[in-house]
Amino acid sequence: MSKKINTNKSIKNYSARKLNKTKKNKQKGGNYSDKIISKIVEIAKDISPTFNTDEFIAPFNLHELKIDNKLKDIAHIFKESKYLELRKYNGEKKLVIACGNYRLDDRNLDICLSENDCDQTFENKYHSHRDCYTIDLSLVANPSIVSNFDNPNIIYKTIPSNSFDLIFFEGGGEPNTNPNEIKRLLNSNTNSFCLAMNEGKYIVYSYWFEGRYIIN
Repeated sequence: MSKKINTNKSIKNYSARKLNKTKKNKQKGGNYSDKIISKIVEIAKDISPTFNTDEFIAPFNLHELKIDNKLKDIAHIFKESKYLELRKYNGEKKLVIACGNYRLDDRNLDICLSENDCDQTFENKYHSHRDCYTIDLSLVANPSIVSNFDNPNIIYKTIPSNSFDLIFFEGGGEPNTNPNEIKRLLNSNTNSFCLAMNEGKYIVYSYWFEGRYIIN
């Protein structure tokens, strides 16, 4: 005798799994304390007063940021290395510079002149950059790290050497302003690449090939 399937239960389980997956993809944060929100805003303003003004931050709900670092670690890293680490490096193989993960300020990218004018996938509509580590000057970009990568004096000590197979600049910045960190962060144990943006198109800035580091 065949076992009777509880259809309603199956539908509920599927819906719950789908909802959890959607929440995970959106990388939303949570109800953080006023203390941690106040501290990260303070640090972000110190890093870039231009990109993190009250006027620019005020319209957005900072509780939607994704923060998995402890306040004491955030403060210590900023004191020692002068960058704001919202999320710890977790083995990601791609680094996006000048963008974040599911930006708070770009939620309407699906409004295009036509279907052909923009990629309608979730990743590009919301700049989620799933499975990527990110660095950006703006707090509301929701990057892994808030920092000015163009500053050659900053070494990202919390990111190990040889971490990334691909580094690319999306919304600004130039790899030649911090070439030593590009070389260190690219994986020298495989064929890895750094892509720069030039007039709206990606070009190869540098790469590791068979143990040799080459800058174009």
